[in-house]
Amino acid sequence: MPRRFLIHDRAGEPVGYVTTVGHATEREQSDLSRLLPRPTGELPEVGLLHTQVHSSLGADEHHPYAPSELTY
Repeated sequence: MPRRFLIHDRAGEPVGYVTTVGHATEREQSDLSRLLPRPTGELPEVGLLHTQVHSSLGADEHHPYAPSELTY
């Protein structure tokens, strides 16, 4: 499950969020990026995920691991 962290500046003011999602097994087959929540728009957000993007250079040379698609 994703974990979302509110990041504060040195003055204690909120400046953004970092959301992470990890895998339960070493052979993850599902697209974990689908678990990341949609941004709320109130502050900048960063999603952090260890994944293999299907369309990346050299992807066909590796076993799929938490496969995902890069879309805009």
